[in-house]
Amino acid sequence: DTDGDAEIQIEKTQVSFTVGSVKLYSKLFDEGYPNYRQVIPKDIKDDIVIDRIQLLDAIDRVSVLTGGDSAAVLLTFSKGQLKISTENSDIGNACDAVPIKYDGNEFATKFNPAYLIAPLNVIEDDTIRYCTSEGQPIVIRCSEKMLAVLMPLRTES
Repeated sequence: DTDGDAEIQIEKTQVSFTVGSVKLYSKLFDEGYPNYRQVIPKDIKDDIVIDRIQLLDAIDRVSVLTGGDSAAVLLTFSKGQLKISTENSDIGNACDAVPIKYDGNEFATKFNPAYLIAPLNVIEDDTIRYCTSEGQPIVIRCSEKMLAVLMPLRTES
């Protein structure tokens, strides 16, 4: 909302824009932008429909017992149900479940709960779709023009 001239300064690794008392910096890339499409799974077998608020509330309740750098919840997908659980040797265990539209084989994957909650907080749809395959990232789809890809945590074999 400021009238006046804008000053643009370009340096080797960054550019800055100054308008009035506001200054904005941006990093310049030497290379092309990374190909983000490489992380979107191509071989999705399961398309799971879930109530967004029920899922958000369940993850929020269970994640109270996670903490620190090892924050993780286990999502166990089975026919008609998603179980969210965590184990904390200092505090105890937590488990919650939400109904889902899914009729495939049971499988489980671990995620950082903060990364599960973040996209659910900004989506406005009542239901979302978790598109995934066992051990693969989850692709969250909704009616909005957005796509979220959640990478699972590596588990020790």
